[in-house]
Amino acid sequence: MQEHIRKLRELTESLPPVPKLIKVAADNCYAEYETESGFTAAFKLVKEPEVAVAKAIFSPDTTVTWHIHDNSKEWLIVYAGSITVLLTDNTDRILKVGESITLMAGEIHSIVSKKGARVIAITIPADETFPE
Repeated sequence: MQEHIRKLRELTESLPPVPKLIKVAADNCYAEYETESGFTAAFKLVKEPEVAVAKAIFSPDTTVTWHIHDNSKEWLIVYAGSITVLLTDNTDRILKVGESITLMAGEIHSIVSKKGARVIAITIPADETFPE
């Protein structure tokens, strides 16, 4: 795990600040964020605090910087446009409408959208599984 953290720090040394919080619901179960590069994400907690469903809206030429989810898996489902998921082992994946990818806990990744996209992101605890 220390190697993952070291590598992530190397990748993120010159990144811009954390996204700006736009709105939080009174029950703290919903939040919206935006970045200067045109990425907006809305997060909704579902049933349990460790489960989240997010609607991510990518403006054209948007990059979500290198990051890691230490304790959760992430399932990305593209429902408009396309994204490229960049992985540190150089097995980048281009996802179009209807395609998805599961990112395991500890997997360092970045996301790029050249023409814009809309994505649903579901995160669950690392020790649980997504439906087949």
